[in-house]
Amino acid sequence: MPPEGEENIPESEAAGGGRHLEAIKPLSLLPDSQFGYTQSGHPTIFVYVPKTKYRNRKVFFGIQDEDWNSYYHVTFEISGDEGIVAIALPEDLPELEKGKRYRWHFTLFRDRPTPGSGRASGEIIRLDPPPIDRQPSALDLAALYARRGFWYDALKALWSVEATGDLKVEDNWQEVLVFLGLERFASKPLKIPN
Repeated sequence: MPPEGEENIPESEAAGGGRHLEAIKPLSLLPDSQFGYTQSGHPTIFVYVPKTKYRNRKVFFGIQDEDWNSYYHVTFEISGDEGIVAIALPEDLPELEKGKRYRWHFTLFRDRPTPGSGRASGEIIRLDPPPIDRQPSALDLAALYARRGFWYDALKALWSVEATGDLKVEDNWQEVLVFLGLERFASKPLKIPN
């Protein structure tokens, strides 16, 4: 008898965890360049994950510096639902160094990663924050960050406002994603339930 939640999955997809998830490609919430700035020493990375037939999936997330030295890695489970996953770098890690390029990878798999596992990646450089003349609202701050190329901070600012239940966030989330050239994600849920 197949594990719960896998009753209708062809044997070739359920066994070993391969083909079905290999065809499911997560996508980074970054412009086509797959690059963005951050002012944070512990930024949050956002990745869109399509729905699968599987109830649960595993993720390997890793980040390396420009010399390919491992900075951080973690494996965790997410649901099979469609949505946007936020990976916050833990506060107990050393801060990202300013001016240094980091590469991150998000790999989706069932049992273990394979060369065909769905993968998203991106690059990030920490810079000093852009100058701010006044104390903006979180939504204005997100727009300011987006205009200056601080994509990670723009999304994090919107994500933080979303947690407050502000009814304007969904519209602003969509506007910022369109501004970033990421309109294909504008209607996607902001979180994946565990």
